[in-house]
This record gives sequence, C-alpha cells and structure tokens, in this order.
Amino acid sequence: MSRLDFTDVAAAARGRWREILSGLGIADERLRPQHGPCPGCNGKDRFRFDDRDGRGRWVCGQGGDTIAGDGFQLLEHVHGWSRAQSLREVAGWLGMDRTQAPPPRRPKPPPRPPEPSPTQRYALSIWARVERSSEAVASHRYADTKGIGWHAGAGRARVSGKVIGPEADCIIVPIRDLETFNVVGVEVLSDRRDAKGKFLRQSFGRKTSAALPLGNRINTCIPHHVCEGWSTGVRLWRALGDVVVYVAFGKGLMEPVGEWLEQHRCQGPVYIAEEADAH
Repeated sequence: MSRLDFTDVAAAARGRWREILSGLGIADERLRPQHGPCPGCNGKDRFRFDDRDGRGRWVCGQGGDTIAGDGFQLLEHVHGWSRAQSLREVAGWLGMDRTQAPPPRRPKPPPRPPEPSPTQRYALSIWARVERSSEAVASHRYADTKGIGWHAGAGRARVSGKVIGPEADCIIVPIRDLETFNVVGVEVLSDRRDAKGKFLRQSFGRKTSAALPLGNRINTCIPHHVCEGWSTGVRLWRALGDVVVYVAFGKGLMEPVGEWLEQHRCQGPVYIAEEADAH
C-alpha cells in the first residue's frame, strides 16, 4: 500500500497487540495486567498492560504523573518513536506494506538492578556468614528472653555497628525483597541492653518494600498478617497457626507491605497487626 491509513492499521492490530509489541522489541513479561516495571521509563512498580478492548491499552504511573494510551503510544513511550513511525512499524509487522511480515525483533533486555550501596553490601556480607541453626539462634540471650526456641528465619553472628558497638553477639534477621525473596538488608538484635533495659538493635540495608515472611508463603489462599518486629512476628505466627506472617521493619512500612500482598500475592485476607509490640 502506498499510504498507510491509521484506521485500517488499528483495525488489523486489534486483539493482536501482545504479539505485535513483543515482536517490536517489548519484553513479553512486561505485558501483564498486574503492576510491574515499566518497559519505557523503567519505573519499578507503576506499569500495567490491560489491553482493554484489544487496543493494547496500558497505564504508567511515572512516579505520580500518570500517562496511558494504546499500543501505538506504548511503542512511542518505549522507543521514542513518532506516531508516523509507530504506524509504519506496526503496519510492517502485520505485512500491510510488505509482502511478508518482518521477523520478530529481539526484546530489549530488562534494566540492570541498581548496584547495592556500601551499607547493603555490608548487610549481605553479614548474612553470608551467619550460623542459621535453631540451636544457635534459640540459645542467644534475646531469643531466650522472648521465648523463641527455633531459628524463625534468622541467624546468628558477631557484628559491629555504631548502635550495637564492636563485635556484638547478634541475632541476624534478613530483610527480603517481596518480589524476588532476595536478602536486601538485615536487622541485628544484640545481646546488649541500653540504660532502659531494651535490647540494642540496628538495621543495615534497604527496608522499603521488603519484609520477612514466616509460614508457608507459597499458599496464597490462607490469611496473611503483617506486623512490626521479628519477635512479634514469631509469637503471632505461633498463636494463629495456619497463616503467613510478614514481619515489616518499621511501623510506617506495614501498610505498604499489606498493599503489596493484596496486589501481588494473596487470594485470602490481609490483616495489619497495628497494636503489635515490636520488641
């Protein structure tokens, strides 16, 4: 065809946008209706592809400045194309201006994860050398005081820090990324106490959008509870039975963890333990 008509190309593309977008360099795993990374601006958790009415519809939060559009506009958002170029590329893929459709293009590789900060690297080095047995954790002064008789996802090692001091004997609680389950930080609970008798504690590494699950996190149908503090999470899980408890590392992070669970993990209810004692 000598001149492309937008209406004709849009009609031919309707209902085929997932294969078209994948063929034109947008990774298929980004094209899902749940919130996830944006293939255009690389925002972490504000993009969704719902393909409403078969038109390739999508939404990107862009850190608060929401944009949306159809499949043509997604190609423009990702590749920086003009409307005329996105029209030509889609028509070409459909074979509307060539005798054959071009071969699918190799998808863009996903962006590299950010390099860990020095604090995160230190946190990962701590976790790499912990003793993870139930005997080691349960025999620590903090665990014994709290009545915790097993490892409960934690470990034990000697750690130095501004709050806990040099070479403190600590329980090491991993802070795990909610999506990948990778350790992104640690909270350390010392056997030493402050002047008020509270155990010294210190965090190393990222805490936002991260938690420690206790229980069968693979079962998405059972109730999920969110609380603050490792010992509180252990007591809550032991008291409630067949549930999953997510330990958040700060009161302000319980709600974000609960919202993430509702969007990405749970088919059952999510409860926030607002009155839980984190110590």
